[in-house]
Amino acid sequence: MNKALYHCTTYMFLIITFIAGTCKLKSQNIGRFELPHYNQLPNKQIKKIFQDSEGFIWYCTEDGLCRDDGYNIQIFRSDFKTPDVIKHNHITCITEDLSGKIWFGTLRGAYILDKNDYLITPIEGHGFDLWSIDEIKATSDGSVYIATNNKVYRFDARSARLIHSYDIEWQGVPNKVSSFFEDPQTHNLWITLQKGGLCRFDRQQQRFVPFYWPLGTSP
Repeated sequence: MNKALYHCTTYMFLIITFIAGTCKLKSQNIGRFELPHYNQLPNKQIKKIFQDSEGFIWYCTEDGLCRDDGYNIQIFRSDFKTPDVIKHNHITCITEDLSGKIWFGTLRGAYILDKNDYLITPIEGHGFDLWSIDEIKATSDGSVYIATNNKVYRFDARSARLIHSYDIEWQGVPNKVSSFFEDPQTHNLWITLQKGGLCRFDRQQQRFVPFYWPLGTSP
């Protein structure tokens, strides 16, 4: 197999893997339905929907993080009753670590929510309170990756301690992450870029390495 054909074949395999891993769609019917508690949301602009390990549904909205238990929606945000919960109510991304803690990003900083007492703790330092969090991902090795300000920060989920930070570039130009994906079989970590292509985390080099991207538009 020549090099060009190899790259194209691998590229197509990755795209199919992304679709299968993200959408999990097989031969099933797709229907339209209304969220039963939609009227309880503080804002109708839902940015992301996430299901945690207990089956609860979380909504990232422009006016708070919402947890749907099947009966009611609990809202986490700063308002006149709780003015200092988070610095910005626009929720951009969400993930759950191996211990069940919810990590989420906002337009100004990242936070950890403990489902045992629903206490929200900000991730201090690193300039997070000044930046919008682009994406966040908990991985199978107990890490949490946070993308912001053309960088990816790797944290230990148990201690919330920063392990390493990685500059993200595409063709020598700093770039923002649009999504994370962990291969469930190899546990390789991939990122898609807002103005670039695909990158894979190289464990030996300890950096995100650009992957062959033949298209003229970002993934």
